[in-house]
Amino acid sequence: MKKAKEVLKKVGPGLATGILLMLAFPPFGFALVLLVALVPWLISLREMDHKQAWKSGYGMGIWYGASQLFWVFGFILKWTGSPVYGAIPWVIVTILFAIYYGLVGMAISKCYRADKGWMIPLVWAGMETFRSYIPILAFPWSLLAAPLGRYPEFIQGAYFGTIFLVSAALVAVNVLAAEVFGKPKGRTWIAMAVWITVYLALNFGRAAMQTDTKPVRVGLLQPGEDLAFGDSNTEFTRLLSRFGELLPIALDSEPELIVMPEGITSAPTMPPSVPFYLPEKTPVLFGGQRSKKPTFQSAFLFSNQSWKYADKTRLVIFGEFVPFRQYLPKGFNLPSGDLEESKDGLKQFTLPFAKVGPILCFEALFPDISWRHANSGTTMIAVMSIDDWFMGTPAIEQLRTASVWRAVETGNPIARVGGLGATFAVTGRGVVIDEAPIGPPAAMVVELPVPKKPSSFIGTLAFPVISLGFFWAGVLFRFSNPTHGKKNRGKNKVV
Repeated sequence: MKKAKEVLKKVGPGLATGILLMLAFPPFGFALVLLVALVPWLISLREMDHKQAWKSGYGMGIWYGASQLFWVFGFILKWTGSPVYGAIPWVIVTILFAIYYGLVGMAISKCYRADKGWMIPLVWAGMETFRSYIPILAFPWSLLAAPLGRYPEFIQGAYFGTIFLVSAALVAVNVLAAEVFGKPKGRTWIAMAVWITVYLALNFGRAAMQTDTKPVRVGLLQPGEDLAFGDSNTEFTRLLSRFGELLPIALDSEPELIVMPEGITSAPTMPPSVPFYLPEKTPVLFGGQRSKKPTFQSAFLFSNQSWKYADKTRLVIFGEFVPFRQYLPKGFNLPSGDLEESKDGLKQFTLPFAKVGPILCFEALFPDISWRHANSGTTMIAVMSIDDWFMGTPAIEQLRTASVWRAVETGNPIARVGGLGATFAVTGRGVVIDEAPIGPPAAMVVELPVPKKPSSFIGTLAFPVISLGFFWAGVLFRFSNPTHGKKNRGKNKVV
């Protein structure tokens, strides 16, 4: 019994935090739990050395990662038909995911022991930045603040520092709560009060800012066809029928742009073959594959009887390219060829009413891509996606919410369209104007409030870069304890 209590004392706080985080994210969605989710773990970290904190953080990361990445199992199972092949990637990505939390646990414990509590929110935000942009394995998934996308009034501060700044503010709230529920640790509570005050000032300051906008009518066409697992032999015919019904409905409202999902054409040559008739006056924007060997995932724009394209700049690992392909079992039934990233960099499309930044699916998870569009003069973003791979999993909600965050970070409204969903329009303040139900075909025409001139904040990416430096400082360096010398002063004095 004594041994069981000792084990529970070691793993209990991390387990409690892992469970609370799970409850905050889809499918449960109790987002406000994030205000206290880290508290049990943070209290325990205050008494640990960096080795103990590594183990505690890694254990917490396992609980957290296993719940957040379980959709991988369902996705691979549907892809391969094998529960074993579904379980292996889920276990592997969970193990890798947990490493980040072992590192951040170690760094936070060092901050506590050295009375540098003011660093803790920066260390956490730096960890999230690192795992979002590490080469090849970059995957900004289940970032701490992500569920708050349902509450735009709380996330306006992201305009000044991306979602990572909001995660840091949440950590500050949790650290302050840990000071209240546990024994106060030095001056940490003062630093957290300052953190929270600064964030609230930024949040309310942004909410009070005025942006001069103009209404732009945008049509969003959700075909209601499974573009991931549907019959590829009949796909073109099915889409031809669907868009034949949906396109006239949208055109009746005289939209200035129509947006369709990714994956509705394969274009070895230009112009692409498309499963719909091309309107004479209304520009159409959609996604598909372009060229053969190399092959690109691209956004296509048809406007003024001419074609333009923009190739995808960030690809999905194991979806659009496969590292170490030769070592993987044939049963994984992976795509036979890898796509390539854009050779021309990020492109925008200039239309009479706005400069539009095209984003394809996975790219919407990365704050820098939408910000680079905005910094290049865009006043509207279009996200074209195939979420059909993940239907029936909590992944859909996180993919949806990512577009809300990108809108707030850039100040640009976003029109997002998927094959089966999520399809919706959101303002540059993160307020959803209209949304189609997941699954059935839908033709929506919305009025997007598009800024009359670019409104992004030039320093938005500075915060994640700075926090990344603090994270690695916390991981790599030992900090001196400023109280250590005072406690021992005079003990070794020679008389």
